[in-house]
Amino acid sequence: MKQSNNLDIGDACVHVIKDEQRSLKELIVSFKQIFLNTYNVMIIDVGNLNTMIFKHESFLLWELRVTGLFLNKNQDFIIFSKKGMSVLALGSIEKRVMKSNKGQDILIHSLESYNFLKHDKANFLMFQCSTNKRSISIQQEYQTSLSDIDNESQFEKIYHLNIGEITLR
Repeated sequence: MKQSNNLDIGDACVHVIKDEQRSLKELIVSFKQIFLNTYNVMIIDVGNLNTMIFKHESFLLWELRVTGLFLNKNQDFIIFSKKGMSVLALGSIEKRVMKSNKGQDILIHSLESYNFLKHDKANFLMFQCSTNKRSISIQQEYQTSLSDIDNESQFEKIYHLNIGEITLR
């Protein structure tokens, strides 16, 4: 996978998931981008397919310090910032219950539990979360030729789902 743009990135983290039992090799890359004000977490299969599996994009001001941390035991990716803490469940456990700081039960679903939305195994899921808008896109990665020896990754949206808030009116 190769992407080129002239935007600065910051607070980058790289983690490797290696599971011999499931023959799994994944690379987790996270960073924030200037001007777009986003924090991106990309999960890339570096074993068999060598393609992106998931991408999570959330709103975050460039000025805010952010840290990404992968917890190997639960396969969770934790994002710490001044805004608070976010948890991305990357493991294969479809859903599980977590406790909030107030003792309230919170049901958390893994990104992998949304794989049923894919048309093809080579598709990847893009999760976009801003302050009040959430969406999931299913995209296909393809290569465009920049020269005889250089290619760049491009992405085509197959379909897009907007997730709304439930309101009582």
